[in-house]
Amino acid sequence: MNSKKFLEKDLETYFFNHPEYLGMEKWIHRQFEFPVGKIDLLGIDTNKIFSIVELKKVSPVMKDIGQILKYQMGLSLSLAMIDSTLNTSYVNNIRMMLVFVGKAQLDVRMAAAAVGIDLYSINMEKQIMTEVIPNDIYDSETIEIYRFIAEKCLLKYCE
Repeated sequence: MNSKKFLEKDLETYFFNHPEYLGMEKWIHRQFEFPVGKIDLLGIDTNKIFSIVELKKVSPVMKDIGQILKYQMGLSLSLAMIDSTLNTSYVNNIRMMLVFVGKAQLDVRMAAAAVGIDLYSINMEKQIMTEVIPNDIYDSETIEIYRFIAEKCLLKYCE
């Protein structure tokens, strides 16, 4: 893939042709149409976990987190209908992934961690993809702020 000039569709085609790179057994559909929008890639793995993959050719923003959550809600509603018919629990088997080129800002990393969205950053120059682990949302300064909030604001409501 030429790092200077590519489209989101190029990412989609690349991962569609290589489902194993995102842990998929197979893709169910690309550009899967829901009333709330189109899922770039919808897949399933060997454990019957459904995966929503949103691709961005730029660094993600908070709006992208909301977009994936809309898709998750739509897929959950559809799977709940299957669950009630087949007496299964597929509604609990949804993985969300945001794959992007660039870096995710702290707010995006924190929001993704809070709602269970896996982030993967692609470095076009080095042609590598790495999982973004939100370690720095737990740096010592931030931990002290959360500790203050817990002790001074919330503790009295928990006792």
